[in-house]
Amino acid sequence: MAQHAGPFSHMTYPFHLRTHALNWSNKSRSGFALEQINFNARQSRFIGLLGPNGSGKTTLLRCLYRGLTVPPNSVMLDDQDLTRFSRQALAKKIAVVFQQQPEEISLSVDEVLKIGRLPQQPFLAPDKKHYSKEELIHLKALDIEHLCSRPYQQLSGGEKQRVMIARALIQQADILLLDEPTNHLDIAHQIAILQYISQLDITVICSLHDLNLAAQFCDELAILKDGKLIQQGATEDVLTPSLIKSVFSVNTVIDKHPINGSLRLSFY
Repeated sequence: MAQHAGPFSHMTYPFHLRTHALNWSNKSRSGFALEQINFNARQSRFIGLLGPNGSGKTTLLRCLYRGLTVPPNSVMLDDQDLTRFSRQALAKKIAVVFQQQPEEISLSVDEVLKIGRLPQQPFLAPDKKHYSKEELIHLKALDIEHLCSRPYQQLSGGEKQRVMIARALIQQADILLLDEPTNHLDIAHQIAILQYISQLDITVICSLHDLNLAAQFCDELAILKDGKLIQQGATEDVLTPSLIKSVFSVNTVIDKHPINGSLRLSFY
């Protein structure tokens, strides 16, 4: 689990981003809808979104940064209606890494990374040629220092993913939304990147398919099924054999990892 967050506590961590009875529907997708979603993200928590394919994880993430049109007062950022924020103001608060990365980017990795500075940069201010100490720490942690001079288009899928995560961290937003960030990554990079992000003092909302990775790194979990929020709470409280059976239709044995002490799930 994330090391910065400490015990689950409603008193210690105020709401940072939350939804109030959020409803969203898309008639073009066989009537898919999010129904009465009451989700909350507390400051400096690492929250995993789990659920089967088509459960609404990506749709909820898109609602949280206004990638989809949401009703007024249904999504609140620091207790203010999300629809009242300008795009630039939102970009200062929320950074997003999509599941599918754009292919046609005719820029170098260095240029892509420095796009992350724009929301915090004064208008018409000259860009810094060199990376700051904090930015260099991000590049090293994501293992992309050696890629900066490369054309973005020539990177592998995993390299592109790591670059986009670094760009989001360079954005210096308080909230990081990640849609399946471990896609295209080998297991070593999956663990290293989730470990690094979990130790940052930011609010992270991350959709994942791997329940064991979620158990290891997430402070809290929100479980979605058929567009409904089934349960949200501390990881140890949410991940139970009965819930996993009802949501994912698999049997589970849960014990503790012998090295890191996190929950460990075995399926049968």
